[in-house]
Amino acid sequence: MNIKLKKIALSAAIGLAALTSGMAQAETFPEKEVTVVVNYGAGGGTDLSTRSLAEAMEEALGKPLKVVNRSGGSGTVGPTFVAFADNDGYTIGVTSFSPMAVTPHMQDVPYKVDSFRYLGGFARYLTGIAVPADSPYKTTQDLIDAAKSGANIKYGAASSIESVAITRLATAAGVEFKWIRYKSGQEVSTAALSKEVDVIVGDPKEIAPFVKTGEMRAIASASNVRLPGLPDVLTLKEQGFDVATESYAGIAAPAGIDEDKAAILEAAMKEAFKAQSFQDTLTKLGLEPAYFSGAEYQKLIEDGFADMGADLAALGITKK
Repeated sequence: MNIKLKKIALSAAIGLAALTSGMAQAETFPEKEVTVVVNYGAGGGTDLSTRSLAEAMEEALGKPLKVVNRSGGSGTVGPTFVAFADNDGYTIGVTSFSPMAVTPHMQDVPYKVDSFRYLGGFARYLTGIAVPADSPYKTTQDLIDAAKSGANIKYGAASSIESVAITRLATAAGVEFKWIRYKSGQEVSTAALSKEVDVIVGDPKEIAPFVKTGEMRAIASASNVRLPGLPDVLTLKEQGFDVATESYAGIAAPAGIDEDKAAILEAAMKEAFKAQSFQDTLTKLGLEPAYFSGAEYQKLIEDGFADMGADLAALGITKK
């Protein structure tokens, strides 16, 4: 065998060995505990839903999953940790919509949308619109008509996404609403009850109790689906306004992870999503179960990042 053929044979042998080694690693993966990073504090909806998902994934993977909370930075500390972790498949984490598609427009973050290999989405955060029970505005159209007649309609919202939801409605209807910003959903509800604002936008599970006691009236779901616990409340689209705003929760690994390992984790997540215990947890938390594959979730983040950039700029709250 001449020298050239020897080199070709050696290269082929090395390539085959690497391929065989990679396949063997994938076949035995995971061999130890997998860490799941949650980007918000313990006890919240994201934390509890992720812990339930991780428990179900343990059964699919046959190895324990350790949930670790790394909160702070408006939810960006967790994704930052995941983005710069070893891409060996043993560190994954929550990449929820806000810190991926919203916050980067408002403050500098050390990661990008493509810093991750997305494994899938598992929940949809919904948004409701409500008014005080004795408000003169009984419907969404009443609010629009009042604004068109010159009324200074003030809305309360605690987050940028909630503000985007009602601003999209106002833009579609050709009117303007004034944002009165609060620190929490509880403050927003209090503002509505004390008549500081005309309408509020927020988490359905914070609005629903006041609707059930007769203190508030829910007039719309700003999402693509109706609100859990308030099935008679129409979406904005059902009311003739072609707008919707949604946020999501998903899981990702660092970019560059071996694709065979990523596929194993993605398959385990898909299987875990079907677990009745997980479905029950989401229902209790007021979250909408929504499964998205890794590729689908990545597109949601990419499209959301582009859309939110324009929405936040219109609100004047993007970074300088």
